[in-house]
Amino acid sequence: MITYHEIREKELTSTASYSERKFNSYLKLHKLLLALYSEKFFWSLSAIPFILFSYFTGWYLFFLIGHFFFWFLKGQKDYLKLCEADIYELELTILVLEDLRKERKTIEVKQKENS
Repeated sequence: MITYHEIREKELTSTASYSERKFNSYLKLHKLLLALYSEKFFWSLSAIPFILFSYFTGWYLFFLIGHFFFWFLKGQKDYLKLCEADIYELELTILVLEDLRKERKTIEVKQKENS
């Protein structure tokens, strides 16, 4: 597993030349990625085949029962197995970026006070 300090070093080098606006958008994109990695998003994606099948065949009960069994027997376990490490790394990256943003703001304040 990757640590806080490894991510911090990587983000320090990659965001060193970013303006405040670009840095904030970079942080927002990471938060969007985390939202797209949510269990609800994957549940919605896995519902699409069941919705299409029930729409074309008229078997709406199939959608309710089929997707319920699919998600709780297989989908949820696969989601946790495949995405757990990525979610951990994304959460840590967001934490690092928020800390870097705070540091940048304090440095800016100190520079304004000195000038």
